[in-house]
Amino acid sequence: MFYHFKGTITAQDYSRILSVMTKRLMLVFSGIMVIVMVINLVRSQGQWLWPLLSGILIIVLGNLFLSWQLKSRFLKNFKPQTLDIYLTEEQIKAQMNVRNVEIFSDRVHFFEGKNKVLILKKEMLQDVTQWESFVKMAQNLPLKKTKK
Repeated sequence: MFYHFKGTITAQDYSRILSVMTKRLMLVFSGIMVIVMVINLVRSQGQWLWPLLSGILIIVLGNLFLSWQLKSRFLKNFKPQTLDIYLTEEQIKAQMNVRNVEIFSDRVHFFEGKNKVLILKKEMLQDVTQWESFVKMAQNLPLKKTKK
């Protein structure tokens, strides 16, 4: 079955993916900083105010910097992309190296590697009645394993 997608992918579409990545990165950074802050509190021998305040300040400023840095660098160089493609299940299997698929109610993300993603929105599908069939096909795609 052919699926015809036609439309524009905007910076807002990619920023949804970036916000998830940013939250994960901020969570890891905050976890590491909390561990460092607890170690400093234990080693401070009763002087708990300065290590606590400096740890909280570093966590807040570090998270704000991570969020700003990731989004601003990406959005500064982004140009909207116009798609007009016909896809089949066989074509996706043969031509794309799909590592992960994220399915939402209004979009599907095909991740091909670290920095490559294909965003297909429901509104871009020319025959909206095919959306359920497309989502089912995306769910059943065999995913390639990442080589480490």
